[in-house]
Amino acid sequence: MHPFSFRFFATALVAISLMAASCASRAEAGEAGKRAAEGLNRAAFQILTERCSRCHGTEKKEAGLRLDDRAEALRGGDSGEVIVPGESKESLLVDYVSGTNDVVMPPEGERLTLSEVAVLKDWIDHGAVWPALASVTARPGRSTNEHWSFQRVRRPVMPETHDPSWVRNEIDAFILNRLESERIAPSPEADRATLIRRLSLDLLGLPPSTAAVEHFLTDTRPDAYERLVDHLLASPHFGERWGRHWLDRARYGDSSGCAEDLELPFAWRWRDWAIEAINSDLSFDKFTMAQIAGDLFSQAKTEDIVATGFHRNALSNHEGGIDLEAERVKSVVDRTNAVGSAWLGLTLGCAECHSHKYDPISQQDYYRMFAFFNSIDDVDIDVPRRPNARELSLAGRDLVAARLRYLAATAAGQREWESTVSALPSIWTVPETLESGSYRSRHHAILNHLEDGSFQATGRFSEKDAYLLIVPSVPARVTAIRVEALIDPDRNEIGPGRRGDHTARLTLFSVQAAPVSNPLALQPVEIASAEADFCAPGFSVLESVDDCEDRGWAIDHTGVPHAAVFVAREPIGSDGPSRIAVKLGHNFGNGSQFVRFRIAFTFAGEEQLAHQAVPEEIRTLARMPTIARSAERKAVLKRYYQTVYRRQDSDLIAWNAALIKSSRVFGATGAQTIRERLHPRPTFVHLRGDFRRPGAGVEPGLIAAIAPIPPVGRRINRLDLARWIVDPSNPLTSRVAANDCWQHLFGFGLVRTPADFGHQGDPPTHPELLDWLADEFVRSGWSRKALIRRIVGSATYRQISTGRSELHERDPSNLLVARQNRVRLESEIVRDVILASGGLLKSQVGGPGFHIPLPDDWKLSETVAPPPPDSPEDLHRRALYRIDRRNLPDSIMTTFDAPESTSACSQRVRSNTPLQALSLLNEPFAVEAGRALADAISKNASTDARATIRGLFLKALSRPPSETELATVEGLFREVAARYRENPRDAAKLMGREAVDPNVSEAAAWFVVARTLLNLDELITRE
Repeated sequence: MHPFSFRFFATALVAISLMAASCASRAEAGEAGKRAAEGLNRAAFQILTERCSRCHGTEKKEAGLRLDDRAEALRGGDSGEVIVPGESKESLLVDYVSGTNDVVMPPEGERLTLSEVAVLKDWIDHGAVWPALASVTARPGRSTNEHWSFQRVRRPVMPETHDPSWVRNEIDAFILNRLESERIAPSPEADRATLIRRLSLDLLGLPPSTAAVEHFLTDTRPDAYERLVDHLLASPHFGERWGRHWLDRARYGDSSGCAEDLELPFAWRWRDWAIEAINSDLSFDKFTMAQIAGDLFSQAKTEDIVATGFHRNALSNHEGGIDLEAERVKSVVDRTNAVGSAWLGLTLGCAECHSHKYDPISQQDYYRMFAFFNSIDDVDIDVPRRPNARELSLAGRDLVAARLRYLAATAAGQREWESTVSALPSIWTVPETLESGSYRSRHHAILNHLEDGSFQATGRFSEKDAYLLIVPSVPARVTAIRVEALIDPDRNEIGPGRRGDHTARLTLFSVQAAPVSNPLALQPVEIASAEADFCAPGFSVLESVDDCEDRGWAIDHTGVPHAAVFVAREPIGSDGPSRIAVKLGHNFGNGSQFVRFRIAFTFAGEEQLAHQAVPEEIRTLARMPTIARSAERKAVLKRYYQTVYRRQDSDLIAWNAALIKSSRVFGATGAQTIRERLHPRPTFVHLRGDFRRPGAGVEPGLIAAIAPIPPVGRRINRLDLARWIVDPSNPLTSRVAANDCWQHLFGFGLVRTPADFGHQGDPPTHPELLDWLADEFVRSGWSRKALIRRIVGSATYRQISTGRSELHERDPSNLLVARQNRVRLESEIVRDVILASGGLLKSQVGGPGFHIPLPDDWKLSETVAPPPPDSPEDLHRRALYRIDRRNLPDSIMTTFDAPESTSACSQRVRSNTPLQALSLLNEPFAVEAGRALADAISKNASTDARATIRGLFLKALSRPPSETELATVEGLFREVAARYRENPRDAAKLMGREAVDPNVSEAAAWFVVARTLLNLDELITRE
């Protein structure tokens, strides 16, 4: 090459290199400048919000000036322009806040500091730009200064990086691009033992088994990590882990709260729905719509209606003397705020009393949202819980066979009972049509005499009442009278009681008789005995003869007819026909009088009166051939038999109880749901939040400042609200959900204020990444599992969590995600991990919860007795299934920062207190887990203590020990074992044994070792 050409080429290369370096430097400087400008904008807006918006905001515009909106602020007020962009010296705002003007602002409280004034000056000189993210393009027709979270999600372009080899997917590109701009390197990938424990805790909330750890550590397949992720996502425990996250947002609890704190026996049905929906990866849009408005689906299934139990998680007050409307309004407010928090990430509740001071939500907007929930009623429904194939498999063949035997025994018993009833002689005579005035109610209820001879009580209602019937003429020698307590003929679910809970109590039965020839000479008839087909435990039908207000014939279930037979000591009317007066008294209160009843007489002898306490309707059905019975008649007969006779069969009672206790997968239960009213309640703005001061009327409506409102052309309902929330044009829902996933996989969200995506919340640390995740979430069909799979598959997620000195100085909060976060496990997972490490945790998914143990002398309240103790199998289930009493939190849950279930929780706090370490040492479940682990070791311990210790480390910490740890723990074991060999009684006491046995000293030593490992910080920490 010619020397000149070579020199020219070399010079050109140097020039190009210098130009590239200069461009890169300018690009980096430009990025830094953008961030500095945005920081200045946020700082200025924060000062205006905190110090000026009280007088110059949405609610109030003193002197015609408003400073929370750029257009309004630049327009000025009564004094003209107060902000001149680029000219702080010409801006009156600076004069007012610095004190150089006659008027000093703010007029009350502390004046602005010199540094705050300097920020405002600098901000105005740089153009007075309101904070917004340049990376997000504003929607057409919307201000470019609109808050970032209200701008529509647009998929950003994946940025380029200098080290593409580190990038596993798009997430890493966004993270690495930011790290490179800060000249920070990401952290290396964690070792396999750390990764499998991290994944297992994040996705299942459980430590990996020893076998799983050993398999993963030796799996050399290139896709071993991806296989592990898929396996964990398919586990039924995934729904338990991520369902718990959603339960926090849904303010789930198992009791009503308030003073009585009544247990809600079927709240768990909604909890199980959420777990099953997450396990099946129900798309988040359908997951959302079912909970908000599943009852309004055109073809709503039972599970859709059960999903609306989300709204029933509100506190409810059942005390006497409360203002029912006030409590109802509180519930509606709670539901409105919960929806705003769970899906929109907004503090809607701030607009209950006045328009939101910081976000574009007016008080009218709030009550338009309020109107969606103002016209729903709480409804409890019966839901059959059919066991699925997996539950049947878990129940086992023996249990299924036991159920078949149980059903066969019930069917055989009913057939035998029907034969007995059919064979009963027909001995009863119902009085013929009575004259008007011969039957009446003491408190003027209307008694309608029906064609079948029964009487139906309607009209006026009193808490207590008595019915009087006079039969003008009855043939001689009446030996007994039958009273039937029947069901309301118009509504089969009502009865035998008239009001209240529809149970009934007959507190007085009396008979008087007189000869027909002398009808006024009525004399009492003495009752010798009485028999009923059913009477509630602790009561006797014969007690009704004694006229006691709180005793008598008590019927504690509804929808089934009953009968009682009262036998006279001497036959009535021995000398001829009699006039008979029968009185039925109901003095217990609560509407316990019969809604419908019938009396009949018999002249039969004592031998024919046995087992005659059967309602006539039931006798007729029992005599009817099976082939002639309709499905409804079969159901009536079966219900009566199972209610009255099956519950009195001690063998069947014991069999049924054992079946239900062992399986917990069969039978029908209730569910808390809601139902839309046919005629909506009118909704008004509550002046200053007081429902007693109604303002302007409003219709259900959406918030236009958040997302476009689609035209409907009719009154919109909750289903329209749900569709609007999950519409891709809604900028909040997908961002809030994506941020929530990131938060549970990194300890903190990209937005570190997940409950507030508004102006007062933190902006995202990586806005482009958040928008990419939100857009990807929607594109994947709102699949939660797909989004989680993408995040955990990134190199960002796989980083080690070890701190680095340069990061501690430059990024102490790990905002740049240059490493993973090391976080303490949540309270429920702390308990589950310890029980699992001890080999005690039960894997049953779903079903009714268990009660936490209480002291023997503990009273929940004066009226609520403590629940019966649960079995050890129940107590060893996951903490997710404990009965969460709002007024009686579990101590270990409180110690480890479980949230109160009285309001939605978007992010749990994490504290670090000495009480936590003491709890892990002394909590009964932790001690029990240590003993169980020690017992298992001592029974199967190898003569090689080191091998046993390695197994312990794998089981408890999911990793092998280091040589130093091995030597330390081995020394501890040998020291403690030698001590307990000298004091075997102390060892037996430590292990909870009554007698000393040969291996108790070694077992006690292993117990100390196990308790040491189970109390390590590493055990309750996710690396």
